[in-house]
Amino acid sequence: MDRKRLTTSFVIAAVISFIVLLLLNDFGITWDEPTYMVSGDMYVAWMKKPELTKKDNVFRATLDLHPPLRKILTGITHEVLTQRLRILDNTRGYRISSLLFVFPFILVFSYIAIGQFGYLFGIVLPFMYSLLPHVLFLTPLVTLDYAIASLWFIAVVTGMKGVTSYKWLTISAVIVGLSLLTKLHGFLLFIPIAMYLFWYYRRTKRNVIKRLGYLIVIAFLFYVVGWPWLWTSPIAHVSEYFRIQLEHTSPSVYIFGQIYPHAPWWYTPLMFLTTTPVFVLVLFFIGATYAIFKGRTWDRLILMNALFPIVFFSLPWVYRYDWVRLFLACFPFVCLVAGRGIAVIISSLRPSLRSIGMIIILSAWMVTVYQSVIRIHPWESAYYNEIVGGIHGAYQMGFETDYWGNANLAILSWMNANKKDMMCVSPTTNPFYYYQAMGSLEPGVVFNAERDACKYIIISMRQGLFVRDPFVARIVQTQQPVYTVSIDDVPLVSVYNIEK
Repeated sequence: MDRKRLTTSFVIAAVISFIVLLLLNDFGITWDEPTYMVSGDMYVAWMKKPELTKKDNVFRATLDLHPPLRKILTGITHEVLTQRLRILDNTRGYRISSLLFVFPFILVFSYIAIGQFGYLFGIVLPFMYSLLPHVLFLTPLVTLDYAIASLWFIAVVTGMKGVTSYKWLTISAVIVGLSLLTKLHGFLLFIPIAMYLFWYYRRTKRNVIKRLGYLIVIAFLFYVVGWPWLWTSPIAHVSEYFRIQLEHTSPSVYIFGQIYPHAPWWYTPLMFLTTTPVFVLVLFFIGATYAIFKGRTWDRLILMNALFPIVFFSLPWVYRYDWVRLFLACFPFVCLVAGRGIAVIISSLRPSLRSIGMIIILSAWMVTVYQSVIRIHPWESAYYNEIVGGIHGAYQMGFETDYWGNANLAILSWMNANKKDMMCVSPTTNPFYYYQAMGSLEPGVVFNAERDACKYIIISMRQGLFVRDPFVARIVQTQQPVYTVSIDDVPLVSVYNIEK
């Protein structure tokens, strides 16, 4: 390994990890986080006093639908840094576990980017990825999406090296195993790795079967060992896990002013095209064009991995919702393809103009970061790009405004100031229980009253879910809110007086 390149990558990873550390409390508690936090604490409690007779009750997939790795790490950081050392508050104590994925991923990503594009743009690309608005929002959360995207990238790039080296293939297999322990997406990882193996050994199929079998065995060994629920009846329990996932109901989505019970196939590419900054999209399409017509094998492999999650989540029978969250794994590869786009632009200029070209590209990127992140922080979860007229234009066109309750954080002060009145919340109360337990919401605030007893209803503007509650839809359509959290004149969460 190149020591200078590795040291530079280490510094980049440390800087980005520090940025994430500073942002741990900036975003609101999302709907899934309290459940994962409880699971993490429960796992750690069992690990401190393991009882085999209780492992199924603790680790069963029916409790929160997913394998335990991300939540185990969450429970450990909370136990050590909050419960024992008392150096972080509860939210930071849970969310700091995200750095266990941020640092190694950025280290690997930076090392590859510098190797491909040199130090200047090799340094820029990890920041380009990390400062994509929806990536930045998802990074510090106690959720599974950034974790699986990070593991996915490392597994694929080590798997590419693993076609000729069992050392790298073993590393890839271990990372695939950790991906399986994080989310169902881990099973999809076998597809791009197997495709590359079949292509590389297209004339000697025996090597493909041998290496692919080795990868699968090692990955599933880690999968079974890392999930205590699979220690007994692993086949039956994996089958049950798949049954649970297949029975999971897809939330309805709101696009172009219409609610779809199941998002159409074009939802995925539409979300990619409308929630990725235009600057990055332009560079991506330039890099993709080069990869298709002039690129090396490496360029085409990176492009294939950028497109694979988008294509998969466009298939008719696959669930898709929550904007880009489910196919977040495409974005590291998208940024590498964008890096190729930068290289194509610079190489097309006369040598005397290349420095000016670099300055223009860097300036355009910094303007993009300001417009898509700094200006709207902490509401990156609501970002839409210029193709649809930004956040306000998307709202006017009938796009969903928010999807995970980030803006509820800004409604707490109003709730505390009006705690004498009964309130109810839509669509979920889960984060508010956490806020009240942590002291952000005062003890006297009643947010879960019966609808008939409420004076106020607090509504998160996830319009796709209004179909579940016609009352909420009617209130939003016919009444003016008494209080609103908004960005660019677009409501993210609103309070309505429904007292009769």
